[in-house]
Amino acid sequence: MKRTFKRIGFTIGAVIVLFNVVVMMHASKFTYFYDSNIIQPKTKPEQLSGWGKWQIMLTGIKAYKRPVVDSFLLPHQSFTVRTTDGEALAVWYAARPQPKGIVLFFHGHGGNRAGVVAEATALYEMGYSVVLTDFRAHGASSGNVCTIGYRECEDVYAVYQWAQQFKQPTILYGISLGAAAITKALYDHSDLQPTKVILDMPFASLKDATKGRLRLMHLP
Repeated sequence: MKRTFKRIGFTIGAVIVLFNVVVMMHASKFTYFYDSNIIQPKTKPEQLSGWGKWQIMLTGIKAYKRPVVDSFLLPHQSFTVRTTDGEALAVWYAARPQPKGIVLFFHGHGGNRAGVVAEATALYEMGYSVVLTDFRAHGASSGNVCTIGYRECEDVYAVYQWAQQFKQPTILYGISLGAAAITKALYDHSDLQPTKVILDMPFASLKDATKGRLRLMHLP
């Protein structure tokens, strides 16, 4: 009887250890972006076979920085903005003559500033100057570790401080990760006082964001 209980206890312990290893691997893959010059697999996770998807469920998805394609047709300048913790953020700035204000755009997880060109163009045509930023570990910005908004809030704050030189009404526009980073930045920095805030597709929790990714892959 004692031997049976020991076996059961060992089995339960092994399952718990295995589960935690899987969780750690997923957390590591979800928050680390490899440089885009590394050879990448051609098949997207959504297109993998059943066994390939199960392998990803166990080990996580290896993510890469998406190269920035300059599809921004408006006249714009490129800048680098430094954060207080030493990251270098790649920025596009399109200045509008006699602007109503300036809109700071922040993209979603795994994307880059090229992904918000359509929104930026629309706001520019409405009379606003626009700033498009690559978060740390994304696009052409420095770093490889993404913290799902925890440190990216410092990116929002750095770009906001940089934009204050223009002395214009400032609007923060964030999509998904960008929305989360803006929310935390507003909480952390009392001197962050935008005129307006636009939060597009913010995630309620990291758990919900992970569930959404699994749904895209048609996994349970």
